[in-house]
Amino acid sequence: DLNRNFPDNIKSPPIGEIASSIWEMVEIFKPHVFFDLHEGWGFYKMLKDNPHEKLVGNKQFSKGSSVIATPEAAPLAQKMLDAVNSKLVSDKQKEFLLITPPVKNGLANRVSKAFGTLSIVQETTTKNQPLELRVRQQLMLLAAAFETLDIQTTDLTLDSILSEEIETCIAGRRPCLIEHPGDIEI
Repeated sequence: DLNRNFPDNIKSPPIGEIASSIWEMVEIFKPHVFFDLHEGWGFYKMLKDNPHEKLVGNKQFSKGSSVIATPEAAPLAQKMLDAVNSKLVSDKQKEFLLITPPVKNGLANRVSKAFGTLSIVQETTTKNQPLELRVRQQLMLLAAAFETLDIQTTDLTLDSILSEEIETCIAGRRPCLIEHPGDIEI
């Protein structure tokens, strides 16, 4: 799991070529706020009480439908949760929940430790949820954060995400006006 390859001790290098490349990019930008987008297979709210000494490969536990934040980022994460739960989650069992702190050897934790960054991992759920809904949930979480932080965007607003006319570009699916190495003809 790539997100376990960023040692808690920031003097230790990341493990592997991909993790090292990601860390080099983070060091260039030294972000004030960091968002790491993930997907889990199940709903954290339904599975959180199951045994979970190990997360990766665990068939009884998932952090899907959660926002995982450093303690300093928890108030921002709560605003994100409020937005996605009120606008895009109709089943109370599928609500997004707040988890703090992020995993010890994960990227969000390391970014926070290295730069004092507000770090957030937002995790949707694949189980019985169409890709388009998961994309909207990720965008809603980001839009709520941007609005709270007063980051101006032209196309990403809370209202635009609810619009049926929103166009999402997903690598590997057509039509997509943005070229991406993952775009292929299907």
